Amino acid sequence: FEFRCALIMIKVDWVPIFVFVGVIADMMLNTLLEPLVDNAGIISCVQIGVPLIGTVLLYLMFMRTYLLKTGKFTIVVQRFRPFFVVCPMYLSMLAIAKSYRLYLFAYNNTYESIWSRPLYPVVWVLYKVLGAAHDFVSLWTLFQMGDPDLYVVRTAQQDQGPPPWLNKINAQQYRSVPLVLRGETPLEALNAAVDVVNQLAATKYQIMSLEVAAMRSMGMGEDVVERKRA
Repeated sequence: FEFRCALIMIKVDWVPIFVFVGVIADMMLNTLLEPLVDNAGIISCVQIGVPLIGTVLLYLMFMRTYLLKTGKFTIVVQRFRPFFVVCPMYLSMLAIAKSYRLYLFAYNNTYESIWSRPLYPVVWVLYKVLGAAHDFVSLWTLFQMGDPDLYVVRTAQQDQGPPPWLNKINAQQYRSVPLVLRGETPLEALNAAVDVVNQLAATKYQIMSLEVAAMRSMGMGEDVVERKRA
């Protein structure tokens, strides 16, 4: 969305704003409040719909990251594991709690009488605990999504830069080295070795520019990860 005026143009990304508002709304509808009149069904639909829409919007934000654009879904799950664990559990428990509650009201139970049911207090406690965890994890995920590294591919040049490349040896330099030192090694073999060293240096800095999660997903040892952190 864009707001335009005569002299300035302001671009606003509404998706994280909607997610934040949705989390606050879910907090009021499901975590803090307990509506006494729930038999109409519309309140339950709103209570389920708000966190569901917020989850879809967060997934759309994930789709903007270069990790998902490059198919690295496993790395996204590893970095945002609390969200991918808590969110499905909460949405499932929310649907179960509201369905069970509507079922009880359908048989003319009052708000006071449903608490005498053996399963309802257990379902209610799980629903509230997961609701609080979901709200916290959603806000944590939303703020973590503000990391610029999620949207820009980090290269070795952007991270710490490769070392200066080794220059190839020219014929004059080769002849200036005494024969007793260079032996029978031809000039082409020396320059081939220079190419190998340059390629190894470039590969090293490309690997060191990766995220820690990406290194582990590629099966690299902890010694490589520790060098990255150092």
